[in-house]
Amino acid sequence: MKYDKQAIITSAISVSIGSAVMFGSGALQTFGVYVIGTLSALSLFLLLFGAMKGDVAQRSMEQAPINTALSLYQLSALIYAGYPKLAAFYAVVTFLLVAMAYGATKKEVEQ
Repeated sequence: MKYDKQAIITSAISVSIGSAVMFGSGALQTFGVYVIGTLSALSLFLLLFGAMKGDVAQRSMEQAPINTALSLYQLSALIYAGYPKLAAFYAVVTFLLVAMAYGATKKEVEQ
C-alpha cells in the first residue's frame, strides 16, 4: 500500500474536520458540519454524473482501508454531535462511492 503526500494531507484534513465536529463547540462545530455536508452533496452530485471512473476509481480502491477508517471517524463524530440525518446521508454517499469505485475497477479488470 502506497500513500503519497496528497493522501497524507487529505487524511490530516479529514481528521481535523471530524475532530472539529466531535470536540469543537459553537462556530467550529458548525463549520465542520457544513464542510462534511457540502462535500457529501458534492460527492453525490459527481457520482450521479459518472466521475468515478478509471484512475479515480483505482486510486480510491488503493486507499480504501484508510478512507474507511476516516469515514467511520467522521460518521461517529456526526452521530455524537447530534446530527443523525447528516450522518445517514454521509453513510449512504460513502457506501455509493465505494460501490462505484469497486464496480469501475472490476470492469477494468474484466476488459
